[in-house]
Parts: sequence; C-alpha cells; structure tokens
Amino acid sequence: QGLVWHCLLIFSILGEGSSGDDGIRYCNGVVEISSREDESEASCRWTEELATSFVPVSCSGGLVCDAECVPYSDWCSNGTEQKRNCGAMLRSYALCRNASIWAGHQCGGGNLTRCTGWYPGRCTEYDCPDDTNQTDLTEVCLSPLTSSLVPMTGISYTCRDKFPTEIPICANRCNRVKDGCWMDEDEVDCAPGGYTGWLILLVAVAVTVTILTTEMILTCLQVDAVKEY
Repeated sequence: QGLVWHCLLIFSILGEGSSGDDGIRYCNGVVEISSREDESEASCRWTEELATSFVPVSCSGGLVCDAECVPYSDWCSNGTEQKRNCGAMLRSYALCRNASIWAGHQCGGGNLTRCTGWYPGRCTEYDCPDDTNQTDLTEVCLSPLTSSLVPMTGISYTCRDKFPTEIPICANRCNRVKDGCWMDEDEVDCAPGGYTGWLILLVAVAVTVTILTTEMILTCLQVDAVKEY
C-alpha cells in the first residue's frame, strides 16, 4: 500500500475533528510545517504497512502499536494531534476496514462511537465516512484513497470488495497497489511492471524482428553464393 500513502500526501481530501493547540495534525496528508516534519517519511512511515496478521493488544483507552499506547480516537483518523510511532500506518486501509480486528473494542467512553459500516476502525463524535443513505450501488464505488463513495464516472475498473459488503471497489489494474479487491484481483495476471499483455506484445514484436532479420541475412548470403558460382 505504499503508493496509496504517497497519493494521500498529495491529494488528501478528508477533513475531520479538531487540531491540537498548535493547529498541526500529523500524517493527514497536508503539509503544515515548513520543514515537512509533520508529513515526512520518518514521521509517518508512508511506505510501510501493518502486518496483515496484526493482533490488537489493548492498553488504557486504546491499542498498542510499536510499543506505544495509541488511543482509539487516533486509529483510522484523519491524522493525529501528536506524532505517533506508527505514523500513517494507523490509518492502514486494510486494517481500518477489517471488522474482525475491531470487534469487541469500544471507543473508550466520552462522545466517541465506533463506525459500523465499511470503516469500523474509526471512533468519532462526528459523522462516519461510511454513513450513507445511498441505495443505488450501480452508480458509485468505494474509493480506497478516501474511504468514501465516489461516482463511477471516469472509473475504468471496479471489483468485488475484499471485505463482506456489496459495495463495488474503485481500483486500478496492474499498478502494484492492492486496492481492496476480492482475492486481490486487480493485481492478478500482471507483469512486474505493468500489463502482461504489453509484455507478450513486446516479446512477439522482438521475435518477429529477429526472424525477419535472419531471413534477410540468409537471402543475402544465398544471393552472394549464386553470384560467386
């Protein structure tokens, strides 16, 4: 998922909650410090991903991540008010959408409630991104970039959801980013650098050129042999 996080750094469109006393939120995809410390790789670990076998360990009011007790309000949120050891990994798409990880974990009191739709990792006192009255799922798909429903206009590829919902997923074929498709079908049958079809086409062209070149050389040799004879 590293490429997705870099895209978030440029195109973050989510906004939720209040900022800290200095108005800074770390790893929310918006550079707010001139040194870029709030969104740097060192601070946010954009290119890393929490293991798919992540096992939640409870601590006081939250879960442990990289030996740090992270409150539930910082998991799957739009950035954090202070720098966290796990940085942007706290908002891992696969982690935040996996209901089995969050089952049985309340939000730690206060006015926070856990989202119950396709983004169960978030505890918020504001609207959940998965709250919608949308019933016609033929016109929208779920964006892994923003965890929100977006119109299918301009979307070239959709797939079945990796998690048990009926919502189609907006995805990109063969970009080496797993977008949350069932069985990772968006990255199946892809060459290391792109579409398998393109690789086959290039190989076919190379073979054809080689055959034609060989035939031309043999023809020239035969002509020369006839002349000498």
